[in-house]
Amino acid sequence: MLLNFSFSNFRSFKDESSLNLVPANIKEIPYSILTQKADKQYKGLCSSVIYGANANGKSNALLAIEFFQGLIISGNINPQRCMPIPLAPNFHNQNVKPISFSIKFVHKKHLIDYTIAIGGVSFLGDLKDAYIEYEVLSVNSKPQFKRVKQKIDVYYENTKLIDSANINIFEMQATESLLKDELFLTNGYKTLVNKDIYSIILDWFQTKLIVVRNVSYVSSAPKFDYDIISEKNEGGVLLSDEIINKIAKAAGIDTTEIHFEKSDKEAKPQAVSFIDGKGVVARFIESAGTMKIINFIPLVISVLVNGGTLIVDELDSSLHPSAVFSIVNAFHNDELNVKQAQLIFTSHNPIYQKAKIFRRDEIKFIEREDGASTIYNLSDFGTSGENGVKNSTDIMKNYLNGSYGAIKFVDFSDVIREAIEFNLNNSGDNE
Repeated sequence: MLLNFSFSNFRSFKDESSLNLVPANIKEIPYSILTQKADKQYKGLCSSVIYGANANGKSNALLAIEFFQGLIISGNINPQRCMPIPLAPNFHNQNVKPISFSIKFVHKKHLIDYTIAIGGVSFLGDLKDAYIEYEVLSVNSKPQFKRVKQKIDVYYENTKLIDSANINIFEMQATESLLKDELFLTNGYKTLVNKDIYSIILDWFQTKLIVVRNVSYVSSAPKFDYDIISEKNEGGVLLSDEIINKIAKAAGIDTTEIHFEKSDKEAKPQAVSFIDGKGVVARFIESAGTMKIINFIPLVISVLVNGGTLIVDELDSSLHPSAVFSIVNAFHNDELNVKQAQLIFTSHNPIYQKAKIFRRDEIKFIEREDGASTIYNLSDFGTSGENGVKNSTDIMKNYLNGSYGAIKFVDFSDVIREAIEFNLNNSGDNE
């Protein structure tokens, strides 16, 4: 269960911003609250919707999470080894501050709190001079280690696996062997301190955190191996032809049947539409919205079956709002969401504000001013004052009026008129 992800100096985000999934002290929609136990009980929100105008930084926030995920899994900031996402500091902060990431989550009855900062990265530069500036890990609120550049301090009294008599020798060896671009978490803590805790951390990033930046291509991503319907894979889900067709019918298909079939030319099964007994690759004849549902709903089912945090950029593109409502309600349904899964997605559609299916602390905004993006919650506005949010407040109307920011009023008419006149004046047609 994700509790908080904070980051700073990453792309359009200059100062620290947080995607906070800890419930605010407000009384509304109790079914959106998850509870998991570690050293004590922790509460988290089961869903969140993020709003922001184009170019405000919504995608950059998801890129930060995905980059951080890749960094933990690879254990190194060397771009040749692991980094498909370019690491770029905010233009106004380059060569001034490190890029930092911090995450807090509960997994397998452990509260994990991990922070890392990366220095030596310039805007649009390469990573040859990049290094880990600092790195800190706490488990169940007890510090495990602190790293400042190449110096490692291990809190042996909390690790239980290191003899205090050997701590100085261990720290010296760790310092001498650790490379500047390696994570101590992956390359020292894992092998010398506590492999079990490291395995818990890695398992969450590999199997419980799922970031989808383009739902239209979700089935082509190898980590989403849910479309192998003949067998249940680790971290996947077992689906039958009957379930696949019920998903298709729920999406509005009533003239064809959908099956996932393997061929000699394709590495993975693909959706095939059958009309009068003849099979046609589904993407050639079905709508974009239908294909999105067929590919995406199995992933939703997988997350609900196995638990995890699903983060999706523009979930509702090509989807009717009723389909999105149904997906969100599945995460809000205690009878369906028994593994306490979470759904976080970005959107431009304010109708979800009108429907009041989200708590105020689940509705988040990303605003960008002077080249810097920030994240804030609807609940930050309180209940009093001009922009206060009460039960009777028309949130959608206020958002569209600009009361909460994170919206731009777009008018292309002038530039379209100018472009038409430019073409007419340069067309050579005098008629």
